[in-house]
Amino acid sequence: MDSHPTSTTLAAILVGIAASTGSAAPPTSSAVGFDGEGDLGPAVPMLISEFRSLTPGGANAIAVSFDLEPGWHVYWPGQNTTGFPVDIILSLPEGISAGEEIWPTPERYELPGGILDHTFEDQVTVIIPIEVDERVESGRRVTIEAELDWLVCKDACLPGGAIATLEIDVAGGSQAPRRSRWADRFDTTRANVPEPLPTSDPAVTIGPDPTGVRITPNLSAVKRAGGSIDGMAFFPHQSGVTINDLIESGETRGGTPMRLALDRASDTPLRGVLQINRRGASPLRYWIDTPVPRN
Repeated sequence: MDSHPTSTTLAAILVGIAASTGSAAPPTSSAVGFDGEGDLGPAVPMLISEFRSLTPGGANAIAVSFDLEPGWHVYWPGQNTTGFPVDIILSLPEGISAGEEIWPTPERYELPGGILDHTFEDQVTVIIPIEVDERVESGRRVTIEAELDWLVCKDACLPGGAIATLEIDVAGGSQAPRRSRWADRFDTTRANVPEPLPTSDPAVTIGPDPTGVRITPNLSAVKRAGGSIDGMAFFPHQSGVTINDLIESGETRGGTPMRLALDRASDTPLRGVLQINRRGASPLRYWIDTPVPRN
């Protein structure tokens, strides 16, 4: 009989040692296609954690992160001409709940024939805040699953789907958890998440226009934030009022006001990301969620 321990036994020993020393075993991530195959094509997802363990009552975050082959892209939940966004359905253990998805700002992707989509290339990470009830047992290893559907496109489009799995410990003791090997992906997303538009000294004012809505840059406020304005882009969310002629109206140059053509009688709010591009500085990004202004 072989007296060497199996890989399963070794894993159990390592988890036991980690529990006894108060340190969490590293989280693990895997994904498999709906067909049971591991080859997921040009878009490969992972379900990851910002920290090496989950903390009951503390700040926790997981994410769905895609690595994309060169030239391929997936879609933001915006008003896209063609593609649909990544769909995420979580399965969570008892005592763990999820907040709203946090998406980074996309890029405009234009094609001949009036096609405009809002997309991500190379890599994209969608953050999901997680709450862990204080009654969840410390030292326990839990499994979180995400059912994912997506469309990935280059010269042609391919639908994709997978079950992504994250196995992670629930922290014990008073020590703050260490950040995981995936933490830089969370940092990249947060650096590109829009902020609420300030009510004091805002970078733009939003008012009515004969065609719908006028967004006027406050040049002095932009200058005080650093740099000078180089133009604006609006990325309308799929839950907001429909913007017409978005290729022309959704992007401006210099300090020109933006005029968005839409139905001013609509009760659906103006909702999306406004990006102010600056010379000599990174863009300013604001989340717009306001009723359609009327005279």
